[in-house]
Amino acid sequence: MWWNVDVRNRIKLRVEILTQSPSWFILLCLLAGAIYAGALYFRDKFNRTYGTPLASLLGVLRFIAVFLLAFFLLKPLIKSTDKEVEKPTVVIAQDNSESLSVVGDSAYYKSTYLENLQALKEALGEDYDVRSFSFGDKFEEGIDSINFKAPLTDYSNLFNELTNRFSGRNLGAIVFASDGLYNKGSSPSYSYKKLNAPVYTIALGDTTVHKDVLISE
Repeated sequence: MWWNVDVRNRIKLRVEILTQSPSWFILLCLLAGAIYAGALYFRDKFNRTYGTPLASLLGVLRFIAVFLLAFFLLKPLIKSTDKEVEKPTVVIAQDNSESLSVVGDSAYYKSTYLENLQALKEALGEDYDVRSFSFGDKFEEGIDSINFKAPLTDYSNLFNELTNRFSGRNLGAIVFASDGLYNKGSSPSYSYKKLNAPVYTIALGDTTVHKDVLISE
């Protein structure tokens, strides 16, 4: 026997009663309880002495007691399984290094861009569990304190922290916003693979095309 119960639409509880004997033995337990109660409490002599209501009440109690005793002889086990359904997690990682504040579009990054990033977070929040982080020389949760003043950019520290937090979790994707420049730690080309999740990049920084340096002599 088993039951499924939905709790708050996110947690599913499955309860099973397992026995070492075939399931139809439970019918024999019911039959034993009915025969025992009927033989003791539904005879005419007993009804005449104590009355039908009392005989019926005692018969039902006896039926339950005999059924449970017989059922326990089957050595039942109660197995319960809890299943919690989580929304996929989407991580937004924003570069907070000062290299974004020295480009021509620095005013855009400090105002309109942050507003758009917040709007993206709210839009994704309808279907996903959105977690946002900023990184530079330090790894911090949240994007409210972004000021683009971090002196260093360490990608390996970012992905190591994300691996520690979300390894084995239902990580759906990583949205990675940066200018691609780093001056500490290892290359992100290898660090992100530990997470086993797709990485979507938002390319930031100076879009000006610079000519290659030529040494003529």
